[in-house]
Amino acid sequence: MLPCPAMDQSPTSRLTVSEAAGVLGISVEAVRGRVKRGTIAHERAGGTVYVLLESDQPRPGATSQRPADDRPTDQSELVAQLRDEIAFLRDQVRRQQEIIGAQAVTMRQLTAAAQEEPPEAAETVEEAPEGSEPRSATGGSQEAAQRPWWRRMFGQRV
Repeated sequence: MLPCPAMDQSPTSRLTVSEAAGVLGISVEAVRGRVKRGTIAHERAGGTVYVLLESDQPRPGATSQRPADDRPTDQSELVAQLRDEIAFLRDQVRRQQEIIGAQAVTMRQLTAAAQEEPPEAAETVEEAPEGSEPRSATGGSQEAAQRPWWRRMFGQRV
């Protein structure tokens, strides 16, 4: 808890948490958080928490004049800044979609090229002496023809 208001020379108001939230322009949860952390003057009486504010602060429902360092009441600059941020983010998303689209086209082209690829070599049985096993004309195994297209394209072996 902060120093006792009796020690402070400025007059204070004793407000409920909800009244203090209205005066300060913040949520009730924010006031409760400040009370819990001890960053706002408060006192407990009969199970009720009262926030102690200086009397020169405006009362709930009164029109308040904010200090010069606080947010302006006219928020057009903030709205304009947020619109700029949204436009920037939309542009980033559009660029990423273009990149993904180009990658998809490339993958389709690679897949189509692999499917249109002529068979590696027609396998023929050579004349061999009796009792020998038939062999392909290329002498390679059938494993190469059964490898996935991406392994054939990039030369990776199983």
